[in-house]
Amino acid sequence: AIYGAFAWRALVVILAQESLFRFLLATGLAANVLVYAALNIGVMTALLPPTGLPLPFISYGGTSLVFNMAAVGLLLGLSRQQREVVQT
Repeated sequence: AIYGAFAWRALVVILAQESLFRFLLATGLAANVLVYAALNIGVMTALLPPTGLPLPFISYGGTSLVFNMAAVGLLLGLSRQQREVVQT
């Protein structure tokens, strides 16, 4: 359910972007986290063969956690910057 909420909020951020670069950046960051999550959940439910990818924000993996946190930070930055533009 948390990944579903992440996907919903990421979609809101993606659709609020005005420039093509920001749209593609937000789409790529969200897709990176969500595809890893979908692959890992598929492996855990025996729908997919084992891939060795860590579950974002849950599985142990230092580099994976750092890059996922950076992706979420960039998405939050895009969200906050869009909100500031709308409010002014």
